[in-house]
Amino acid sequence: MLYAIVKSGGKQFHVEKGMKLELPLFDAQPGENIELNEVLLCSNGDEVVVGTPHIENAIVKATVAGETKGEKITVFKMKRRKKNRNKTGHRQSFTTVKINDLVLPIIDNNPVIEEVNVSEDQTDAAPEVAVEAAAETK
Repeated sequence: MLYAIVKSGGKQFHVEKGMKLELPLFDAQPGENIELNEVLLCSNGDEVVVGTPHIENAIVKATVAGETKGEKITVFKMKRRKKNRNKTGHRQSFTTVKINDLVLPIIDNNPVIEEVNVSEDQTDAAPEVAVEAAAETK
């Protein structure tokens, strides 16, 4: 099962291919294709890759389905003994998107890992320094 955790609007969302998702409202027209670049984690079921803070070259492609509103929240403020009452409501706006594709580096079975070349001089020097430091403390 291929899935990813993406960040949008300061919140994190679990996404899979084909699912519909309500993201915080952003400026996009219905039918427009968008890319979510801030992929924090991806997995193909066997391997999990965690970004620091996000995974490079990982993109979630989606299509904007439209805009919706959440449930109404009633806010009631009152000051006792003062006849001061205030009742207001709020409905949060969301952008509904359909996830089309997950372009993740883990799918290629070649995770993006940088190889570090260490010369023999560097590997031999570290243990000697540790031994000398231990001898000085005794």
